[in-house]
Amino acid sequence: MDGIQQDGGAISDKRTWYFGGVVGQIDGNIAIASGASLTVVPGQILKFYNGNSINVTGTLTAVGSPSAAIVFTSYRDDSYGGDRAGRMKFPLEVVETVRAVWPADKPLFMRISSVDHADGGLTLED
Repeated sequence: MDGIQQDGGAISDKRTWYFGGVVGQIDGNIAIASGASLTVVPGQILKFYNGNSINVTGTLTAVGSPSAAIVFTSYRDDSYGGDRAGRMKFPLEVVETVRAVWPADKPLFMRISSVDHADGGLTLED
């Protein structure tokens, strides 16, 4: 995914997040301190890694519109700023190939696990 990585940390002054029309990838928790502010521009998409969040004690301003929504989501969410077609290409090819030889009157199921159960593999927290 194309984007600009924003490391986590404390915001103690006035900031504006505009990443030039690309996805902002947030890697770490963000804390907006009392008296500080963060403005997110309309149309900005922010993807957070591994359960990271924004803790607001100061001011967070994020006012979008129907044509320029502001999106806060997971880095795994392809609904915004990602290429679902590219990520789904292989699984869809598998289903298409199996359907070509699978009886039409039989249901076909496909399961993709969210946990690898392998050393260094994905966990539910990922």
